[in-house]
Amino acid sequence: MSKRPKDGRGVAVTAEEDDALETDWAVIKSLIDAQEHTNASLERYALYATHDDVDLDAETIDEYLAQAVACHERALEDLRAARELVAVEDED
Repeated sequence: MSKRPKDGRGVAVTAEEDDALETDWAVIKSLIDAQEHTNASLERYALYATHDDVDLDAETIDEYLAQAVACHERALEDLRAARELVAVEDED
């Protein structure tokens, strides 16, 4: 006899409910990751901007913004993957 999967509270769930929980977690995780990238970019720039020993010339700012764009592109990829997962789940 196989055991039914359980939710985060230890309550047994059906396979369909388990799939929904996995989808929910994928969406939540992608949103958390996107927010984390945003926060990290803001924190890095705030660190640069508030320290006198860091030169914020145009080249440095451009490099920082390029890094921020790359981080956000990764976050967008995560969000798109979550959307695709939701779309696939919706088709089933």
